[in-house]
Amino acid sequence: MMDSNPALAIAVFAHNEAARITTCLESIRISIINSPHNALPEGSYQCYVLANGCTDNTAQVVAEYQQQHSWVNLVDIKEGDKSNAWNVFVHEVAAEAETYIFMDGDCEVVGDSLYQLYQYQKAHPQKNALAAIPMDVGRGTKQQIITMVTRGGLAGNLYALPHQFVKRVREGSIKLPVGTIGEDSLVGALACFDLDVTRGWDRTRIGVCEQARFTYKPMDWLSWQEWKVYYRRKQRYSIRHWQNKMIKAILTTKGPQYLPEHVKTMYQHYLQEIQLSWRGLDTYFDMLAWRQINKETE
Repeated sequence: MMDSNPALAIAVFAHNEAARITTCLESIRISIINSPHNALPEGSYQCYVLANGCTDNTAQVVAEYQQQHSWVNLVDIKEGDKSNAWNVFVHEVAAEAETYIFMDGDCEVVGDSLYQLYQYQKAHPQKNALAAIPMDVGRGTKQQIITMVTRGGLAGNLYALPHQFVKRVREGSIKLPVGTIGEDSLVGALACFDLDVTRGWDRTRIGVCEQARFTYKPMDWLSWQEWKVYYRRKQRYSIRHWQNKMIKAILTTKGPQYLPEHVKTMYQHYLQEIQLSWRGLDTYFDMLAWRQINKETE
């Protein structure tokens, strides 16, 4: 462990998570407690809750929790955008640390997973990113686990970046475009390219720590409200589909330093180069997303 810097700097992304954020923070606290004796002593970790664009009392709930737990820091951000919050954490507020943890405020850490990610990073210093995997909560999750273990990749619910990679991101002033949906896909791409497209794409630059797990509340398929949430999520997934194509064009032709400040700039320069294609049922949502993106460029 470094003499003056904490072992872990933990980012928790929270947008209107007043009902679940305490459970998330408690899972972090318990995960630290579950670490081997004195492996992560008090003072060796700091948590930053990035309450972004909240219209509920998430910030108040975190502030009250913070009064009892000095390792928690509330970062209240007006703009409701996860990629912007990622930039704020990495480039503005996070203390120097050996390992940087990124997790969603509606998830829970399982067991000693934070310690497992920390140890995995120390044992594999050549890795640019470290992925935790979800607990098995359904058929879709099983396939996600298989894909992550066999092919690599990050789940935005819980992953980690080592000190050296974050240092290079900071030195290169590399930021995620505001409005990027699914920041984990872009972070994973940056890791696979090693921040330099001339070095080629290599999935082995992402390590999958199978001992690190997270869980979340599964969808209630009998709830009409959850179906509405699912419908909106499918629309966002299709926007992400188009964004990923444009981001890939930027990364493979220019490099990460040329990522725009906002996705709208990307839309203006790359949208016309991307063509609709058949993707089964997702084609319908792709068309909705295409129309929405076009409106944003008018």
